[in-house]
Amino acid sequence: MLTNVTYNGDYLFQKTFIKDTLEGTVVINNGELPMYHIQNHHDTIIDKDVWNEVQLI
Repeated sequence: MLTNVTYNGDYLFQKTFIKDTLEGTVVINNGELPMYHIQNHHDTIIDKDVWNEVQLI
């Protein structure tokens, strides 16, 4: 929970994508498609200062 950017109000778009639409195969995006980091997407669940301190640990 303390490593997920969603809890600090940000959103990482396209972490996964559908590789084969006929089979519906969902795979983790390892650079095949661009990822978009959207800041202040929604209200924070964990204070950003606390979240940043945990990332340093």
